[in-house]
Amino acid sequence: MKRKNFKKTVSFMLAAIMAASAMTQAMAVREDPPSNAQIDSSWTMYLVPNAHIDTAWQWPFEDTARDVISDTFNRAVTNLKSNENYKFTMSASKHYEWAKEYYPDMYEDVKELIANGQWDNPGGQVVEPDLNLPSGEALVRQSLEGQRFFEQEFNQMSTVGYVPDTFGFNGQFPQILKKSGMDNFVTTKLNWQQQNTERDSDIFKWKAIDGTEVLSYAPMKDYVNIYSDSQIVNALKRNEQTGKETGVKKALGMMGNGDHGGGPDSGQYATVLKQNGSDGVQGATVEMATITEYFDSVRETEDLSKVRTVEGEMYFENHRGTYTSWARVKEYNRKNEILAEKAEKAGTLGNWLGVLPNAGNEEISKAWDKILINQFHDVLPGSSIPYQYEVTYNNQELAKNLLNNVQNDGLQAIAYKADTNVDGTPVLVFNPLSWERSDMVETTVSFADAVPEQIAVYDGDSLVPSTVTSRDEEKKTATIRFQANNLPSVGFKVFNVKSGDGTVETNLSVEENENLFVMENAFLKVEIDKNTGNIAQVYNKKDGNRPVFADGYQGNEIHIYKDTGGSSYPAWDLVMEEMNADPIAILDDTPEEIEIIENSPEKIVVRVSRSWSDSTMYQDITMYPDSDRVDVKMHVNWNEDQRLMKISFPFAAESDHATYEIAYGALERPTTRDNSIDNAKFEVSGHKWADVTDDSGEFGASILNDSKYGWDAIQLKDEDGNVEATRLRLTALRSPMARPSVAAVGTRRPITLTRPPMISPIPSIHIPAPGRRPTLSRRLPN
Repeated sequence: MKRKNFKKTVSFMLAAIMAASAMTQAMAVREDPPSNAQIDSSWTMYLVPNAHIDTAWQWPFEDTARDVISDTFNRAVTNLKSNENYKFTMSASKHYEWAKEYYPDMYEDVKELIANGQWDNPGGQVVEPDLNLPSGEALVRQSLEGQRFFEQEFNQMSTVGYVPDTFGFNGQFPQILKKSGMDNFVTTKLNWQQQNTERDSDIFKWKAIDGTEVLSYAPMKDYVNIYSDSQIVNALKRNEQTGKETGVKKALGMMGNGDHGGGPDSGQYATVLKQNGSDGVQGATVEMATITEYFDSVRETEDLSKVRTVEGEMYFENHRGTYTSWARVKEYNRKNEILAEKAEKAGTLGNWLGVLPNAGNEEISKAWDKILINQFHDVLPGSSIPYQYEVTYNNQELAKNLLNNVQNDGLQAIAYKADTNVDGTPVLVFNPLSWERSDMVETTVSFADAVPEQIAVYDGDSLVPSTVTSRDEEKKTATIRFQANNLPSVGFKVFNVKSGDGTVETNLSVEENENLFVMENAFLKVEIDKNTGNIAQVYNKKDGNRPVFADGYQGNEIHIYKDTGGSSYPAWDLVMEEMNADPIAILDDTPEEIEIIENSPEKIVVRVSRSWSDSTMYQDITMYPDSDRVDVKMHVNWNEDQRLMKISFPFAAESDHATYEIAYGALERPTTRDNSIDNAKFEVSGHKWADVTDDSGEFGASILNDSKYGWDAIQLKDEDGNVEATRLRLTALRSPMARPSVAAVGTRRPITLTRPPMISPIPSIHIPAPGRRPTLSRRLPN
């Protein structure tokens, strides 16, 4: 098969790339790049005393609220009161909220210091969140709630986006910042790049995919640094590198202690005052400042016309395992984000109809608060201690219950006003999406009398496909699944459930022959290989039976990789050499069992059951009538150490890029590994879908998922360099080992192991009609 030849070819190609990249991984940002700048008193180094606080990491939220906030704030208050020239900067409205609640006297001191300009509150967000995984709405809510708190408490909002320790920066974030009142941005995490470590300057303009710009700075040292004289000189020169001069004579550095809080001590404050104008800094002005003061000064006095522009995503060449670690926390996050939107729409409609007072706003705000704090950049990414996740799960369950209550109240209000006058039992189906939708619905229906022997479902006068999946004669209820077509956007339909023959012929069918199960509807023909358990082929019947997978390849194939996560940050990292190697296992042996478990007019399910190593799993490959989608629901009892699972889809398309959903937008990334920048993107983040469309633009396919965020895509070539397929893979699970410092409260158990059976991906193969691609919204509502 071509697959066998490909393995040799790609292994050789990637080995060559890895050899070239191995030399760069140990490099860091060069502190003294070539520069002809002559430093004097007209140059200014702004040093920002700060304390970065991890809301949770090797400690849970409660430790931060009890100890870290108290220690850090007290130190800062004491230092600032001792000298009116001392300054301090700290972000995250949740930290201030805890200070107000638990340390009210100290909090009054903080408010006074903010009012006199000594204490700065940048980063108008609830916490310093991860920026890869939260939805666009969640990132907007981070700022909505954070800025509201700062304005109410301090009579000022943040003007600087401040996430020094976050693991990547999505391409739409500048727009979210600017529309939230923050025209500036700072991070130090770009110092952690593994391959492309150099940058032309530390000051730059960051442009979102919609064109929005924010003035940005990436200090050359991390947020816990104390700058020596020579480092101050180098920081100034980094914006005047030879041939890349910006003309900006003001540099930014952050000083102090972080993670567990702390900030600078009194001696470190005093050192800065001694550095100002000294010979050691070549006479440069060294000014103690807040981070807001730096940007205000630069914008007021400096010519920024020569400052470079960085466009779109700032991909982080590190910590790629955080897209996947702790699968359950990712699932909670995704589903609660979606539920929050549904609840708010239902509650708003209920209020508009005059039935639901306040639209459930109080409950929705409480739920969002619990979602947002758990998007902190060491919680949602899966890099906290195991105990913290018990706290997180409790928070997410509470959020889910609050949101379900609002949604149910809103739907009850809609039902109260809707015309439900039918001759059977009315069932109201609500569509919260902003476009018309058709999908399968399952609900439990109560009957006044005994459950009828036969049950039919009507959409007006039309009988729709339906199946009774269970009955409870004692409670007089039946659970019914039926096809709900043409549901209006942010609207509803009322269906009629009553006694009668509900049999409806559909275009859905399944056949079994010696080698294949063949499922078919009006849109697709799907062949499942009984010998491998994989999807042998999908044919797009609306496009001349065009095959979706490349010749010689199969889809929905499970790939297993060695995944140590490296020695320093296993929960965070994927090792390039491990991910670019051949899988240690491809699960294409004959499955233990493959069978049709459901065959009804509105649903066909073929179940593929298999085991590997110490784990068991099954996939339910599902098809519906009148749908151009195949659902693959996968259940895994995962009991592996240092292993990673990917699901592979080698599409019959030649494309030099794949497109991924990100927060409030979509982003194209390369499917080639021809240079150091593309080579670094061996694992990328994405949200609910990713798409591969042929370079001709005439056909393609998408993978949808309900709770996963890690992807990779690459062109597969034959020995002559011809493209055979463009392979898109979804990363389903990983189980690196916790490092000792994290494992102190959890032993060396797999990070992603929660409790069996673990739900792995629920990806869906979506076959767009010819020429059709997902409609992408690249701007926020004005």
